[in-house]
Amino acid sequence: MEARLTGAVLRAEEAQRHLEEWERDLELAHEQAMMLQSERDQLCVRAEAAESQVMEMTWELATLRVQRPSGDQEEVTRLRAELLAQQTLARSLQQIVTDIGRSRSRSRSGVSVSRATGASVG
Repeated sequence: MEARLTGAVLRAEEAQRHLEEWERDLELAHEQAMMLQSERDQLCVRAEAAESQVMEMTWELATLRVQRPSGDQEEVTRLRAELLAQQTLARSLQQIVTDIGRSRSRSRSGVSVSRATGASVG
């Protein structure tokens, strides 16, 4: 009887250690998720600002085409180059935001898998 009680206590202590380990893993995953959310939010703001700049520059370019004589192509060329750079930046930022979203999805599914299998994350 005493041996059975000792075995039960040892199993309970082992289960407690596993629960504490899982709790630490979940806390770390949560911290990482919060950090990624913050980064994603900042990138969204930057992407929106870049898109706004693209729209402003597109409008300015269109206005210049209408208002300026055809001989003044230097400013139009400069604005076109800036517009292309801003469009590239906006696409890059959007891709980063998309990649972070995918990474968060994979992280969440990894935590779910680790819970189901008993594996630790990290």
